[in-house]
Amino acid sequence: MKLEQATSPTSVPDRPSGHRYRFVVTWHAALAVFFVVAFIGAITGPGADLVGPFRHILVGLSAFGMIANIFVVAPLHRHRDMGRTVSIMVNYLTIVVSAAVLLSRVGVFEGFDELATRFEGAIYWLLVPFVGWLWMLFSDRIGQPHLRRGGTWMVRGGAVVFIFAMGIIDGVVAIAGELVDVRSLVLVALIAGAAYAMRVMWGARARNDYGTTSWRQEQIEGLLFLSPNVLGFLFFFAGPLVFSLFISFWDWDALGDKSFVGFDNYFDLFRVDIAFMESSTAPASEALKTNYAEAFRFNLFGQNILISAIDRAFWQSLRNIVIFLAVAVPASVIPGLVVANLLNSKLPGMKFFRAVLFIPSIAGVIGISLIWRQLFNASVGWLNYLLTVFLPGDYEIRWLTDQSTALFAIAIVFAWMTFGFNSVLFVAGLQGIPVGLYEAARLDGASSWQQFRYITLPMLKPTTFFVVAITTINSIQMFEIVFVLMTPPEGPGNSTLTPVLYLYQQGFQNFSQGYASAVSWVLFGFIFCITLVQFKRNKSNGTEAMA
Repeated sequence: MKLEQATSPTSVPDRPSGHRYRFVVTWHAALAVFFVVAFIGAITGPGADLVGPFRHILVGLSAFGMIANIFVVAPLHRHRDMGRTVSIMVNYLTIVVSAAVLLSRVGVFEGFDELATRFEGAIYWLLVPFVGWLWMLFSDRIGQPHLRRGGTWMVRGGAVVFIFAMGIIDGVVAIAGELVDVRSLVLVALIAGAAYAMRVMWGARARNDYGTTSWRQEQIEGLLFLSPNVLGFLFFFAGPLVFSLFISFWDWDALGDKSFVGFDNYFDLFRVDIAFMESSTAPASEALKTNYAEAFRFNLFGQNILISAIDRAFWQSLRNIVIFLAVAVPASVIPGLVVANLLNSKLPGMKFFRAVLFIPSIAGVIGISLIWRQLFNASVGWLNYLLTVFLPGDYEIRWLTDQSTALFAIAIVFAWMTFGFNSVLFVAGLQGIPVGLYEAARLDGASSWQQFRYITLPMLKPTTFFVVAITTINSIQMFEIVFVLMTPPEGPGNSTLTPVLYLYQQGFQNFSQGYASAVSWVLFGFIFCITLVQFKRNKSNGTEAMA
């Protein structure tokens, strides 16, 4: 019985006239023609003169509008439920996109900037309505209603003066002037037509005539409720992600013409050469190929190995991030685990210390980096001073200007910012371990170390996996600390150059958007592989534990 009610169409007393449905069908046919013209214009007409991603957005939107409106005409004409559903979605998207473009054309977004600029000078006029409001309250309190009129006029007059001081009237007049334009009027017509068509399809009569079930109607309403987040995800995350993959196959500066290069951007990143040198001081020119440059060299089992590459800066950034991972991740996780065991004890004040340790994780990266820059100062910094006080010798370590210590200094700041957050996660994991396990262990005579080794560590494996994975991903994405702390950001001899910093330099300093996109996708693959390995190891450890 309930199933029949859930799938039966909504009943309405009478049937609607057909001219409104004919309008909707005609509307979608007209929209299809409109988007066909827009698509052709984006390919060969005025849209071809657009620069940057705007032309691609115009092509994509017009193609989507063209296909969707052509698709919806036939089912709408045959009174199919699918036609009504698609019609609502297409008209909804038409309203959202047209409204956004219209607001941008008439300068509403720039108007908000202007309002913010004028607000500082006009805020004092808000005191007038505030005093008037207090006057009204005082009049009511002393029982003198004839005095209330004066407060009312103060509120109204102050509000009007504030509106004029903010320039809202001028802004409304300017927006109205921008609306008197052919393109703006076309957008207004799109919004009005789509709104009316959506209203027709949304009504109870349309639900009945098109046989829409309650379940399908709930689906539509659910999608509309989710649409702000879904559209935001598509426009600000998924769309740019796909677009970056697309332009990674092009040589493009984001403004001019682009040329298709296929996988050359990726090949240039991975073109490396390995040479064995006679000594560690042998000149690299003896082994370098044409267009290759020395990336780095090292000694492995007595062999002096030289790594050269077409893009040596990229490989230096990879070397730096691997060293950074080896230092920063243990320095962030192990102290976090130790401190979490202390915070999980029943000593007084532990809640206060939990809050204190969490502060570095939520503090501003810019401010923290500037403070640490002072601490790392070789002459007057506190770190060298404390080393001189507590250790024998006179320390003047050039933390940020020495090639051998710059990356280590970055790791110190990162670990200091991260280990408090990791401690809180470990505390949450510790509180999930059954107390009975420790009581049984103590009855069996287990020491504190044995309890930690055989109970705490195994039971914390899921938490440890999460902490290590998150810390590793954050480490690979290192950018803000390096960018603020180091001058220049890549450090002496590219010693603090990270892949994300290199991506930024290629994309926004060298304006090689295609090459920067290729770097970003290689970095994505790097993070994906490391996370996948961690997942596999965690899964295999869990399987062995169960066996």
